[in-house]
Amino acid sequence: MKLTLFFTVFVLVIVAVIYLALATPNSFYDTALLHGMDNEYLQIQKSTSVVRVGQEYDLEEIDGLIVSDNNVWKGLHFKTFEIPLPVHHPLFITLPYIDLKGEEPSIGFKLLDQKEKEMVTLLLKEEVSLDTKFQDKVFTLPFFKNRFARLSFEKIWEDLFILDIKESRKIDDFKISNLVNNPDKVIFQMLYNIYILKLRMNVFNTTELRSVNFWSKRKMGVVKTIDDETKLGKPQQYEQEVIFYLAKDKIYKFYLRSKLNDIAATGFRNKFFNEVSFLRSDKENAIMLYSEYNTFPYHKKVNQEGMIYLYSAWTHDMERSSFFAEMINFMERGDAGYMQVNSLYEFALKKFGSNFSSDLKKLKETQFQKLQRKISEEKEREVKELQKQKGYVPDTFESKEHKINFFLKRAKEEGVNLDRNNGELIGD
Repeated sequence: MKLTLFFTVFVLVIVAVIYLALATPNSFYDTALLHGMDNEYLQIQKSTSVVRVGQEYDLEEIDGLIVSDNNVWKGLHFKTFEIPLPVHHPLFITLPYIDLKGEEPSIGFKLLDQKEKEMVTLLLKEEVSLDTKFQDKVFTLPFFKNRFARLSFEKIWEDLFILDIKESRKIDDFKISNLVNNPDKVIFQMLYNIYILKLRMNVFNTTELRSVNFWSKRKMGVVKTIDDETKLGKPQQYEQEVIFYLAKDKIYKFYLRSKLNDIAATGFRNKFFNEVSFLRSDKENAIMLYSEYNTFPYHKKVNQEGMIYLYSAWTHDMERSSFFAEMINFMERGDAGYMQVNSLYEFALKKFGSNFSSDLKKLKETQFQKLQRKISEEKEREVKELQKQKGYVPDTFESKEHKINFFLKRAKEEGVNLDRNNGELIGD
């Protein structure tokens, strides 16, 4: 009797030890997910359910003239991307916009309706560094490293947004029976889930998350965030998203804020997601865009299309203040819709030392820039005085056309009859 009881107890103890040994990976996994962990093997903060859930992005498709009429849209090379923008669209006013919040300014656009109310804000944010190497001991074990090395970067990129990281009791593969039959596979998947979770918490601003999504059609990550109105306790009016775009082993980030239940805003979102594309940038692009801009008639230069061209040209040579100054000057001459230049004023003052306003009442500049402006104005005045002198001829001309125009004007002022001179003005 005693022997039987002893044997039964012994078997139960053995079973309990085996069960506990098998249950330990599940306990480790769930603790890391739900409570966080800080020991010699793993350091990870406590996570929320929002950051653990990954899903496919549901983009609302829209057809019709809002997005399909190419006469009112233009794909412009803006810094490192070609972005579809409404340039003649009756529903949009498209304006250059620079967001000065944060450590570095963000460049982009605001799209307003005809009442000058915000419909869309689009900003190109800083590049993201995706460091896939963690120093936690659990990720440096040969067991994990060897299996992890077989995974492609594309697999990790997709799982960063789409992997649904659940508690062990909610995953059939993590049951004790599967752990007994295939322990290597189960334990690796547990560690991989923890790895992806830690990666998300490093890359995303987890305090403002609404959801984590992946748009498989174009391999883009989309993180929905808490909107500005909700933060202030007001009803939500806009969808705010951070879009992650992978190109040439670099990760680029866009901020997109679009008005809810607005067909025009939805149309822009749809067109942006489907058509935005990576395009390398260099100073030659600035020259090309500026040359195209210079072919525009005056009325086109001062409308939104002209502003967008100048702005896009500047993004390829951002130290060139002349582009920025010209853009501000033309915006000041445009319609009321184009007068929202405060963010540009502020940025220009910080970067270049002048806000470049042509209105002396609004002009702000450093003492150095003021001195440079005065010197330049004095030189221009001297040139004008020289030009008034009879017989003055510039040393050089911008072009042959400019040279001909100069002598035509001079001939007219001096009353020369060109017909009697066979239209000839001067040789070389």
